[in-house]
This record gives sequence, C-alpha cells and structure tokens, in this order.
Amino acid sequence: MIAKVLDNLGSDSLEEFASLGINLHHLRKNNVRVSNQKIYEIWKVASTFSNDPYISLYFAKMVRPFALNVLGMCMEVSQYGHEALTYFSRHASYLNDDLNVHFINQQEIQLNSHSNFSSPSSHLNTEALLGSLTILLQSIHKDIKPKEVYLRHICQGDKAVFEDFFGCTVFFNSEKNALIFDRNCLFEQGLFSNPILANLLEGIIKSAQSKEPNMYLSDRVRAVIIDNKTYRVEQKDVAKKLNLSCRNLQRKLKSEGVSYKDLLDECRKKKAQSLLSDNDLPLSEMSDILGFDNASNFSRAFKRWHGSTPGQYRKATMCK
Repeated sequence: MIAKVLDNLGSDSLEEFASLGINLHHLRKNNVRVSNQKIYEIWKVASTFSNDPYISLYFAKMVRPFALNVLGMCMEVSQYGHEALTYFSRHASYLNDDLNVHFINQQEIQLNSHSNFSSPSSHLNTEALLGSLTILLQSIHKDIKPKEVYLRHICQGDKAVFEDFFGCTVFFNSEKNALIFDRNCLFEQGLFSNPILANLLEGIIKSAQSKEPNMYLSDRVRAVIIDNKTYRVEQKDVAKKLNLSCRNLQRKLKSEGVSYKDLLDECRKKKAQSLLSDNDLPLSEMSDILGFDNASNFSRAFKRWHGSTPGQYRKATMCK
C-alpha cells in the first residue's frame, strides 16, 4: 500500500523498494513478512519523496478490510465495533510481531511498539495504523468515530488536517498512542455483522499463529527470554540455546534493527504490565521475577517505560 501511495505521487515504487534491498514483487506473495526496521526505512523513502507531512493519512484512506488479511475480514463481519477492536487487540501480532495492543475499559485502543524507535518514519507508521483503524471501523458502522486521538510525537504539519481526518481533537506530544471512543457507538450493530463467519475467520488466524515458524531471530530470542521464567537469561546463554556464537547473534540482531538489550527490555516491559494486574503481588517479588537486582532498579526501569512508577500505574489500572 505504501508502494501504491508512491506510485500515485509519481514515484517508481519498484525502484524505490529495490534501493532498500526489497523485491516488491516478492512482497505480493502470501505470508511474506518484513522487519519493522525495513518498514520504517520504506516510510522514510515515501516521506522524503513526497515531502508531505500527511502521507500517512493518504495511506489510511486507501485501507480496506482485506488489506489486513484475514484479521481485517474478521473485523469487518464483527457484530459490533467493540468486537472488532477486541479481535484486533487479541491478534495484533498476526499483522506485526512488534505491536503491543491494549483495549482499555471497552473504549480505548492503545498501541505500543516493543522497539524504542523514535524516528519520524516510525511516527508515520503510527499515524497510518491509527488512521487505518479509524477507516476500518467506519466501514463497520458509519457512526463509529473516535472522540479523542493521542499521539506521542510532535505534529509535523497542520494539526487541523489531522483533526479533520479523524473528526475529533488530536493531542500530539502526549504520553500514549491511542484512539478513544464513545462506548455507545462501539455497540452499534455492524453493517456486515456475521458472528458465525467472524468466529470461523478467527479460527483461521489462531491456526496460522500456532503453525507459523518464527521468521526472525529477534522472535526466537524473545521466546527464549520469555521461557526463562525469571528473565535473568544472559546473551551468551541465549546464543548457545540457538546454536549461535555471541558475535553472530549480535550481528543478526543488528541486521533486524534491534539488540539483545532492547529485546530483554521489551520482554520485561510487557511482563511487568501483566504482573501489575495482580494487585496482591509485592513489587519486590515482581522485580525478582523480571530479573532486577532490587525493587528500586525495577521502579526506575518502569518509570522509563511508562513515565510513572509501578505503584502509580497499578493504581490507575485498578481505577479503570
């Protein structure tokens, strides 16, 4: 779809993709995946060529349910917008292994990337994804519109253009990437509602996710870290488990745009959110599970991840 945007702007998408070492024809085959680092590089090329701060919105306007493969079709036949967002949050990894989605209080969808990319190209990717979700939900029912949009990055163009697209206030430079809806609109009967078909399509997604091999070394490293229940596994031990030298492990991860430290950090971050849902688990025990030497180190890391202490985060979550 980014290639289509480039072509519409007068660029040669085949040539642009080839310059990044990507065969565009190969991408048209089923079940081909691209690393997130490459996706960000593609967005950078598109942004540089167009010199247009709204290119992510052009992308979103082109989105149709089948653009998200089976997941998009499953969302399209959901009974309600709420159900569609539930499917999206439950199976976001079907689209992107790096995407962490939370559906909060039946009205807020939050997007978090495991990777700590902060480049303008990653911002375009976030805008495109939130914009695409908005378009897809409106295809389910015309009255499903966000009432607030939050983006972590600084606005690169005219804020009014983004607010016109989303139909609501857009808050840039915020603490999260999120769409917030009026709960009532999310329970309007969908135009193509077909619960039986939705269940069948979700079954296809589950089957694909259970059978699909890890396409990237970073996925395999994450799996090893998660399987080590105390999150204290060292890089050399992971390399040994994957039959690689430390040097090869580092080199391969670098080619995917991540490091072992990044992966350990993101796994700890995701696990911490899960642990904090247990209101009775002491922070000292959490820090031990996550592989921190003490609760203070855990608290500092958590504040770096979320901008709040574990206690503050837990309290806010319980309030919701």
